[in-house]
This record gives sequence, structure tokens and C-alpha cells, in this order.
Amino acid sequence: GDGIDVFGTFWFYGWVSHCLETGANPAFTDWMFHPYGKDIFAHTGGNLVDAVASIPFQWVFGTPGFQPPFIAAILLSNAWAFRRLMRGQGVDGWACWGATALWMLNPFVVFELLTGRITQAFLVFLPLAIHHFLHMSRGRPRDAVLAGLFTAAQAWTYWFMGLFMATAFAGIALAQWRSGHRTLRFWCSRWALAAAACAALVLPAVWNMAAAVGA
Repeated sequence: GDGIDVFGTFWFYGWVSHCLETGANPAFTDWMFHPYGKDIFAHTGGNLVDAVASIPFQWVFGTPGFQPPFIAAILLSNAWAFRRLMRGQGVDGWACWGATALWMLNPFVVFELLTGRITQAFLVFLPLAIHHFLHMSRGRPRDAVLAGLFTAAQAWTYWFMGLFMATAFAGIALAQWRSGHRTLRFWCSRWALAAAACAALVLPAVWNMAAAVGA
């Protein structure tokens, strides 16, 4: 990675590791802008999922030695999730492997890693959310719930991805409804269940945002 964001990445990863070890609140720090401190949630959204995932790598490999194996793990995790999406759509063999390799090293992921923004390259939950959203037609409520939970998890990883996914799901939902395989009542119940599961997981962020605005 290059540029200012790679320094920010290392800082936040170190901060989250410190919070886990000491019990400090990860949403606020006086390590920046001393003595006033920094409201991490209000300023940058508190998107710390990848930082939490990096902690075992920090403990084993130290800093900055954890970064290469951690990035390798992210790329492989992204690939595993995308391969599950492909297999769920009946894509197998070399087509599946080829599509997975292209996804794992797509320009967006590579660019974000080159600029030091590991957070944006952490896309494990995105293919899993799409996988379960597409499988809601099978009638299992579990797929709707998982689609919502994985969407919320990806949004917690970095906020703008939740907006992109909501836009994509709107298009998929329209195609599902027009397919005629299920009634509109069925689809509305599944979409509502997915939305409720997603909302439950992001509600703490919404609540804190409202409190910050009110203050």
C-alpha cells in the first residue's frame, strides 16, 4: 500500500488491538487530537470489522509483518465466498475457477490494496449476501435472514458498500418479481424479512448517529 491511508490502516488496526487488550472503548480515542480526542464513530463510522479480523495476525506476525499474510487471507476469503455464489448458480469447473480468480484480483480490490485501504478490499460478506438473496426463491426463511445479516456485516465493514448492495438488490428483486415463480406476497414477505434482519444488525449505528446529530 501507498499513501496516507496505509498509515491510517496500521493506526486503526493497532488501536483496535489495544482496545481488545485493555478494554478501552474503540469508538473514541485520545491518541489523536490530544487532549480533546477523536470521536471515531462520528468521524469515520467505526468500520472496524477488518481491524478485528486482523488481530490474530497481529499477535502471530507482529506489526507490520502481519500485513502480507492478512491480505492473502482476505483475498482467499473473498475468493471462497465468490466461489460459493458461483456454485449456487450452477457454475462449476474451469468457468467457476476462472470467474473466482477474476473476482479475487478485480481492479477495485487491487486498487484499494495499492492505496492502503484494506477495509474496502474486505468483501467476504458481499457474495454471500447475494447468494442467499438469489436463493430466497426456494422458500426458506433462512435465506432471507442470512441475506440481510450478510448485507449488514458488509455495511459494518465499510458503510458505502451497504448502499451499493441495496441498489443492486432492488434490481434483483424486480427481476425476481417479474419471473413469475412466486407471488408478490411471497416476495414482499421475504424482502421484509431480509430488511428486518439487516436493520437489527445496523440499528446500533443508526441509534448512535441519531444521538450524534441530536448533540
